[in-house]
Amino acid sequence: MVVIGVMIAQTTGAPAAGRVVVTASTEHAGNLAGYVVYPDTDSRWESGHADDQWLQIDLGEPREIRAVGIEWEAARAKAFRILVSGDGAEWVHAASGDETTDEVTLPHPTEARYIRIHCLERATERGF
Repeated sequence: MVVIGVMIAQTTGAPAAGRVVVTASTEHAGNLAGYVVYPDTDSRWESGHADDQWLQIDLGEPREIRAVGIEWEAARAKAFRILVSGDGAEWVHAASGDETTDEVTLPHPTEARYIRIHCLERATERGF
């Protein structure tokens, strides 16, 4: 999976890019979580080959989130949720998607510092 964008509201402050930190439940075969924000689309995050994996993005500061774009490869989530948090501990379900979803638009703009893509079920035998 490669996260291709997080649509945030325009602000007068510096953009979150450059301060983004990405973590994941697992990493596999050298395809690290941080590759989801890497400008080279040939790189990607790969989870362990199991269901119930997540990828978390720390935007560095609270931002108004409107949508999350995802570029899936052959290994994709059959079902996933977008969760948001202000502190990285308390999570709120913001939206859901499936293997055909490339962009998830939140029902309403949501302020959060953290975004978690919680991949519930794999569409293939490989990871996400």
